[in-house]
Amino acid sequence: MSKPQIFINADTGIDDATAIVVGLFGNELKVEGILTTRGNMSVKQTTRNTLCVLQLLGEKEIPVYVGADAPLEKTNFSVTGVHGTDGIGDFTFPKLTLKTDKNLDDFYKELSLIEGKVSIICIAPLTNIALLLSTYPQCKDKIDRIIIEGGLLENDTTSPSFNVASDPKSAEIIFNSGLDITICPSDMGHTAYLNKEDVLKIQKMGKTGEMLEFIYRSYKDRVVQKGIATHDGCTVACLAKPELFKYKKAEISVRYITGSQVGMIYFDFESKKPNANVCVSVDIKGFKEYLFDCIKKAP
Repeated sequence: MSKPQIFINADTGIDDATAIVVGLFGNELKVEGILTTRGNMSVKQTTRNTLCVLQLLGEKEIPVYVGADAPLEKTNFSVTGVHGTDGIGDFTFPKLTLKTDKNLDDFYKELSLIEGKVSIICIAPLTNIALLLSTYPQCKDKIDRIIIEGGLLENDTTSPSFNVASDPKSAEIIFNSGLDITICPSDMGHTAYLNKEDVLKIQKMGKTGEMLEFIYRSYKDRVVQKGIATHDGCTVACLAKPELFKYKKAEISVRYITGSQVGMIYFDFESKKPNANVCVSVDIKGFKEYLFDCIKKAP
């Protein structure tokens, strides 16, 4: 059976680097390309980070498409100055020789030529995908499903997830698109976090493990104070190893925190009009074993 073809929408930093390793070395997925967008850093920096990670992994043929550097509509939500000065732990990568001159228009052109359908894994603000659906609505026929990291199952308004809070308008467009959507809430990454012993194991897993251990030193999470949350890695695993998760149908929508432009995913598990599959639990042991196996297979 052929592997699912995927594109990863990323704002490459520490968590994204882990997810890219999972996507490339889990052997269940075929990564066709990576779209970059601004996150904690500008799209110029996240693109550079993406190219650095791919080069270190020896994946020099994966196309990288430079996407949006601003949300569809300006919000008053911002997170800066975390995960090191470059957003990826200030790791000293080898001199960068990879380059890209591709953009979202190039992405659509190449998407239209791919045989069959693709899945898009979103571990970053959703601007690129909203722009794609708005500019090229015919592309919906090429998308099998969209897997999105974000939200909290208890609908906690005190800790809105970055990927939606930074561009709620784009989230609304995608949630109302009629496409097959899977949500991997931040609860999964909080539950399946890496403890100190896990990180020490990873450090011994070759060049990639050494890189990950170093960048983890700069990782910060509001919930996981002593460990490394695995939000983005879990989101890739949702497609690669769905048996590691349990799901429930829900209606998802964007709701705004009172008195602000900050949006959050609202989960309604009682709705009679569900529009998404939502991960509600993760096999922690199974996920960690899968993650370790992916890292071991990397250079």
